[in-house]
This record gives sequence, C-alpha cells and structure tokens, in this order.
Amino acid sequence: MMCGIAGVYREKGLAKHNKTLFINEALQLSSRGDSAYGLFSEVGIIKNLGSFSKLNKNIIYNIDTKFLLFHSRAPTGDGVNSIANTHPFVSKDFI
Repeated sequence: MMCGIAGVYREKGLAKHNKTLFINEALQLSSRGDSAYGLFSEVGIIKNLGSFSKLNKNIIYNIDTKFLLFHSRAPTGDGVNSIANTHPFVSKDFI
C-alpha cells in the first residue's frame, strides 16, 4: 500500500468550499494509509497517529490559510506508533 497525498491552494485564501473539497479528498486518500496523517498550512503542522477520519474537521474550517497539504501513511519500518515518522517533515529550507 502507498501513502496518500493531497493539497489545495488559492491565492485569495481558502474558502469553505475549498476546505470541504480538501477534506473529502483527504478522507478518500486516508484509505491509502490510516496509520497516521499530517496536515501543513501557513499556520503550522498537525500530526496524529490513526485515521484522518477521526480529526475534528472544524479545525480545518477554522484555519485561515492560502494552502493545505495532506499526507496519510501506511505502517513503516519504524512501526505504527511512531509520530516521529509521520509526514510532513520540516527541515531548515524545505517541507
């Protein structure tokens, strides 16, 4: 099984319907890996173990941002219970 990756961008900032589309896509991609997920936006990063379906979606609706990125993962060599192995990763110059 492979991971699921999705993103949405709107120069003027994401409207509610953009976020709804993003959530629906992320929910579908969660089946590609429900061990952990991560979200990235201008506001910051959210990482959790388990399925994205368990996240309170109001968190996404309340983020004021131009973009959202999503990643779900299947179990890896580090095991299911490792939040350190959950994307997105942040380094000095890239995500």
